[in-house]
Amino acid sequence: TKTGTAQAIPAGGVTGVCGGLPGKPLYENMGTATGKGATSGILVDANYLSHYCNTPSYTLTKTPKGATYGLGDNISFTMVVTSTGPGTANNVVLSDPLPTLGSLNSWTITVNPGGCSIAADNKTLTCSFGDLAEGQTRSVTVATNVAGGANLAACPGGVMLNNTATITGTGLPTKTDTGDY
Repeated sequence: TKTGTAQAIPAGGVTGVCGGLPGKPLYENMGTATGKGATSGILVDANYLSHYCNTPSYTLTKTPKGATYGLGDNISFTMVVTSTGPGTANNVVLSDPLPTLGSLNSWTITVNPGGCSIAADNKTLTCSFGDLAEGQTRSVTVATNVAGGANLAACPGGVMLNNTATITGTGLPTKTDTGDY
């Protein structure tokens, strides 16, 4: 005789520590087959098989780091998002609250891979990159576009201008990186 049963595992699997793979989602395929051995007549029972899902990952790199600017200069930041696998990073979104210091308060996107926009208040960059397969990269650059560049209020001297961007993706940890002048 053959009997079969299946047990549904919640979306995303079951997270646990098993087989030396801490934190990996565990997917279990439950089934039962019973019968008598062909020659021995002994009851044979097989239960289930477990599979681990390798969670995708991604990186965010923001530049410049430790740069300088002076009166009359405009500034820019470049952010590079890379899906490092394994598999696809889903629903990847980059968010960057843009700094406003003195006259450096008007931003434009100078390199746009698609899906990026700056909010009407000119204070936040948002890029909806969607799903990124392993190895795919998206690079976006924003720059101030102020006639005459940085004024005295934008160059207070001895003050570091930090700007932190954030990436999120479905089921993935939030990551940040900071660029600065």
